[in-house]
Amino acid sequence: MSSAVYILDDNFDIIISRVYKQDLNSHLIISNFKKIKNNNVNNHVPVIHHDGINYIYITHNDIVILTLCFKNTNVMLLLSYLYKFVELLQNYLLIQNTTTVTSINNDSIGKLDKELIKENYILIYQLFDEILDFGIPQLTDFSMLREYILNDNDKIKSTTKDEDEKDRIVGDLDTSNMINSSISRTTTTSISWRPKGIFYKKNEIFINLIEKISFNYNLQTNEIKKNIINGEINCKNYLSGMPICKIGLNESLISNFYKSIDDDNSQNLNLNNNKNDNKKKKIIFDNINFHQCIELSNITSNNLIQFIPPDGFVKLITYQIINISTINLKPLILINPLYKIFNKRKNGDKNGVEKFKLKLTVNLKTLFRKKFMIKNLEISIPLLIKQNKDDFLKLKINFNKAPKFKTKIGNVILNLNENLIIWKIPSIVGDSSGSTFTNSKLNNNDDDNKFEMISEFELIPQDELLKMLQKNAYYDKADNNSLYYIGLQEELSKLNIKNDGKIKENQFKINEKNLNTNNNLIYCNFEIPFASYSGLKLEFLKIVEPTFKESYQSFPWVRYLIKTNENDYCFKLGDNNFVDEINYEDLSNINSQNTTSSNTNSSTPIPIPIHTHSDTNSNTNDN
Repeated sequence: MSSAVYILDDNFDIIISRVYKQDLNSHLIISNFKKIKNNNVNNHVPVIHHDGINYIYITHNDIVILTLCFKNTNVMLLLSYLYKFVELLQNYLLIQNTTTVTSINNDSIGKLDKELIKENYILIYQLFDEILDFGIPQLTDFSMLREYILNDNDKIKSTTKDEDEKDRIVGDLDTSNMINSSISRTTTTSISWRPKGIFYKKNEIFINLIEKISFNYNLQTNEIKKNIINGEINCKNYLSGMPICKIGLNESLISNFYKSIDDDNSQNLNLNNNKNDNKKKKIIFDNINFHQCIELSNITSNNLIQFIPPDGFVKLITYQIINISTINLKPLILINPLYKIFNKRKNGDKNGVEKFKLKLTVNLKTLFRKKFMIKNLEISIPLLIKQNKDDFLKLKINFNKAPKFKTKIGNVILNLNENLIIWKIPSIVGDSSGSTFTNSKLNNNDDDNKFEMISEFELIPQDELLKMLQKNAYYDKADNNSLYYIGLQEELSKLNIKNDGKIKENQFKINEKNLNTNNNLIYCNFEIPFASYSGLKLEFLKIVEPTFKESYQSFPWVRYLIKTNENDYCFKLGDNNFVDEINYEDLSNINSQNTTSSNTNSSTPIPIPIHTHSDTNSNTNDN
């Protein structure tokens, strides 16, 4: 099967290797692999055939795991082995130190990197010896390997006998009835994922139903463009013996039959509150995967999930629900922003200087039931300026004037690095009235569950901003506008001042990357505990142990959670979210008058003073 396994860094240099075919020249193989990767257009292809060698590899962060084979072998088996090997490394090096159930997920674990691989090279070589036998994959189950291959943290725990480990007693008197004496004896049994002889003083099982939402909503057309649910049912168990667990769901995983759901008792957030609505609900599962411990025959016949769980943490089911099933589901929250640009005269003088403002109003509405609560809500709103006549003024934000923020709930943060206004809210209750989602519009008359955030910025024309920045650069000064639009490190490189004190024209430019952004999406991140977006829930849970029979007492725990992927719950801005109330006709007349008056006074040029050590005070007074 596999002739060699290599762990490479991002430059395709060998970190750790294990060769199962002794006549291989690893340096020649890796050098050829580098040339193929550098010259190949399709760099994301996981299988490459070149000169009779099959290169099978996957990438994870900054490392590459590569295996070789020369014959026409099962490529999918080797790819599956590589992914399982990455999971083993994560379990040993990253996850094994966590103790809580909620912390074991892909979002909370760390990242594998080459430094971590180098520090644990002994452990990795031990894994190579056990999971591969002459290049043939044998065992990749972490629950079995951790009984025999221990890292440094496990050795410390075993010597100190931590209190959490005292509850777990493994008998060694009769190895035939209890834990097996070797990995090979365990893997040859019908239940290779769980050893015998496990005993806990208190039998507990924690089942989590977690659904991650990918949502995209167009505020211009008021349509849901994407609504995908990526869910999983995982558990962490502390059960004695060989328990048989049975789980019943309110929906069929295979036949997808129609089933009535009681709205009052349902965990579904998006069902109408009309109790007379007896329409059938249907969930269509896509890309559903089961763990090997689940008996598929019971699912097809009785819609019953029956399994003997591995000891510790395990993902039982992963599933996906795409737009066909979620098209009728309401959004959990709805955001309606309004960017308004207006102008006013200073001190009410008709002939006074124009003062431009940007007012951003964000309305937030929750569309789920009041008994649920959204937590850790973070809304990232782009800072945009959209004018009807952008070529006339080209307004920019004046950061010398402090922006104003107003909200009754949460905190507002201005992120200048990414041009974002971040609205953080610790918790919000659901819709008290339980109104239905009609045409995806915000009901402005309902103020019970609507929250508002108002921010205001002062704007400045680009020509005036350029003059201000040039003056600051000439006098070697820096204000907030200089820090934002130029940066202290780039200021001198963007200016070219002659010895006579004049500034070379067309050499000064504003960093347009900070000014103009194409980001027209509002991102949301949040969690809703004790709820299921799709309406899937556990009807019952039963645990039976044939050896203990009626004396077997267990304590099951079930938890529901809705969460969003990072920056994957978004709203796309439309033209209706921007309002320009500037009267450009009056401004053009005023500018024409100012230009004529300036031309009459332009006969006497105003000299620009030059920096000297003697006239420092005069420069400060002039400024």
